[in-house]
Amino acid sequence: MSTTDSATEPPDFEIVDSEEAPEQLEHPEQPPAPKPVHEGGNRHMPTQRREIASLALQELWQELNPEAGPPLLFPSQLQKRIQLEHHPLLLDRLLENAKHTPGAMAQLRSWKALEAPPYAQGIAAVSEVSTLLKSDMLRPADVDDRGVIPSAPYSWIAYTFNDGWQALSVYFYDSDTNDSHAMAAIPRGYEDRWMAFLQQLDEAHTDIWRKTLPGTLEIISGDDDLAESFQHISYDDIVLPPDTLSRITAQRFIFKQAILERYERLHLPRLRKVLLIGPPGTGKTTLLRAEGAHHLQQGGLVLYVSVPVPVAGP
Repeated sequence: MSTTDSATEPPDFEIVDSEEAPEQLEHPEQPPAPKPVHEGGNRHMPTQRREIASLALQELWQELNPEAGPPLLFPSQLQKRIQLEHHPLLLDRLLENAKHTPGAMAQLRSWKALEAPPYAQGIAAVSEVSTLLKSDMLRPADVDDRGVIPSAPYSWIAYTFNDGWQALSVYFYDSDTNDSHAMAAIPRGYEDRWMAFLQQLDEAHTDIWRKTLPGTLEIISGDDDLAESFQHISYDDIVLPPDTLSRITAQRFIFKQAILERYERLHLPRLRKVLLIGPPGTGKTTLLRAEGAHHLQQGGLVLYVSVPVPVAGP
């Protein structure tokens, strides 16, 4: 670069102020980076009611068990319409059963409904029930039903067991998901005892709905949904040619008293086997349940074996 006369000889290079002359830049101007949408303020994520319930359950645990360690928190395994571990009728039944079967695993000594803690923000603060149930404690009651039973109330409950350990549970309506939930808090390492307690509740519930049937229903490898199906179905739901239907109902002759006495004299098992053949959807299962419901109404014993359907692999 020349140093004699900068006015007459142009320089070899020139420094350009990009702010004053952006059009002289060799590279095109890059657009400004967009501003964050949350710039200038804090973003608040909503806290779900389940999180509030879990935190409140944990704090309540520390209040009632100050010397105990942190509890194990988890959702209930019995997410049913009536939430068995919060139903006073079933809990009182376990206390009554304990008088006749002492020494059972996870035997309930006492239970107590608690007031909702102030830090629970109103969760399960009112002992509201979601519905009224039929006397079988399976289905919602109709207006012409009598002997109805309230479902489990939304509540906070403390349980005390015979071997000294305690547990807590909260059952509440979650407006975030429009559903009801239950959370439990138990000592760590007591998972098997808690499951044994839930099993006792389930058995007490099963005993109630089975007693509402005139006969006796035993379901093998099934659940309460199967039992409910026997409450609703009848031969009015079956569409078959009259001749076929009469041939099926004619098999009931084996249950006549004279036939039963004859089998007994001959020392023969009182069995009558009927094989139903047909593609899926032709009504075989519906027919069996209708016949089972009829037999229950006569005060008989029905054994219903439900074969688990294998789950196909990926």
